[in-house]
Amino acid sequence: MPEWNIRISDAGLTTLLFGLKKYDLVHFFMPGSVSDSRKLARKGMKTKVVQTLISVPENSEDFKSLIFGDHVVTFCETDQQTIQKELPNAPVDVIPPCAAQPLATTLRSPAEVRSKYNVDDRLLVVALTDFSDHSHFSAFLYTAREYQRKEGFRFLLPLYKEDKESLRWRDSLRKIVDQENLTRTSFVDHSEDYHSLIDSSDFCLSISKTRNHSFEFPLNVVEALCAGKPVICYNTAPVNEFIAAFRKDWIANTNEDYSRISRDLLKQSSQLEQVSTELARFARAKLSVETVASRYQELYKSLLSL
Repeated sequence: MPEWNIRISDAGLTTLLFGLKKYDLVHFFMPGSVSDSRKLARKGMKTKVVQTLISVPENSEDFKSLIFGDHVVTFCETDQQTIQKELPNAPVDVIPPCAAQPLATTLRSPAEVRSKYNVDDRLLVVALTDFSDHSHFSAFLYTAREYQRKEGFRFLLPLYKEDKESLRWRDSLRKIVDQENLTRTSFVDHSEDYHSLIDSSDFCLSISKTRNHSFEFPLNVVEALCAGKPVICYNTAPVNEFIAAFRKDWIANTNEDYSRISRDLLKQSSQLEQVSTELARFARAKLSVETVASRYQELYKSLLSL
């Protein structure tokens, strides 16, 4: 968009109160935890406002105090319908996030990664989430035990979060894995390139039973899908909605489902290459940087023409 003068700045109190009036269009990327944003926003007569909600409030009625823009963007149709129910006149589009795929030259070769972790002829499974409560700890432990009990899997748990609570739960799981000699599960520290792990995997797990109130569509999930890696996810928006549009049977409702769906993929291992090609094509058509940027550009043009 070379003809446009674009500026990126922090959406602080000063910006909301005094900075909006000088722009033709302002785009906010904001979590659902922001309260009473409507009362703070002060825009000029010609200023158009787009709000992309990177998460949503726990109480649907809070949308009324959250939304002040001329157009709203969410990550899934479930949230779109909720907003339209609370605010019938609010224009709402569904535009998922995007993530640039890592350059092939920056990735370690799959053969090297699989050799390092002794994958052999097993399917390499990479976790895309961490955990910081008992419910998710139990899901990871159950999966590690099942992968040990059933032949055919190698399970890697990269480190994504280094906050005190996540590290405490991770250490607890590591102790049980060691005590029970669950040799097919390994913990990967932050020095490992998780992009290479995803690229080398056969499929991935997104074990998240609750909605994330900071950013609800993890970018490593976007990366895995665009790389053609099947992702088994819990039945939680917005990720479940996107994955179900490609394969409904990759959606888990219980801890046991992760093991069952994994076994189904193992039985279909001879078809995974073809599935990967189809998934990458499907995901990139919706999640690529080019696609998402184009959709926002069209939205901006539409608003500025009003």
